[in-house]
Amino acid sequence: MSLAQINTIVENKENFTTIKSKILDLIKSRNSINEYQIKAVLNINRSTIIGRLSELQDEGVISVSGTFNGNLNSTYKYEPNINIQKTNRLIRSNERYQKWLKNAEKNNYLQRYANELEIK
Repeated sequence: MSLAQINTIVENKENFTTIKSKILDLIKSRNSINEYQIKAVLNINRSTIIGRLSELQDEGVISVSGTFNGNLNSTYKYEPNINIQKTNRLIRSNERYQKWLKNAEKNNYLQRYANELEIK
């Protein structure tokens, strides 16, 4: 990997961190906010916003406070309590694992993997 490629990776990571900080600051300043409102204020691509919101949810610092548009879109709120943040992280981690497990079962990945390893 060239030095230019490494610098690009580092720069992109710094940009994501900065964007994530801006999004979190905006959420903290409001009672509840959705991705469209964040886009209107920060003028950031919606897919980038959704990615950073997902990271913030994984960290437990924000949570979904409601939904709209037929449950297709969510509103988010900041969670200042450290104990609730820890609980949110555990819940989110479990949700992601359950989703992964359901997908693996649906696509028969676990059985195929076991067969490849000749596990019986």
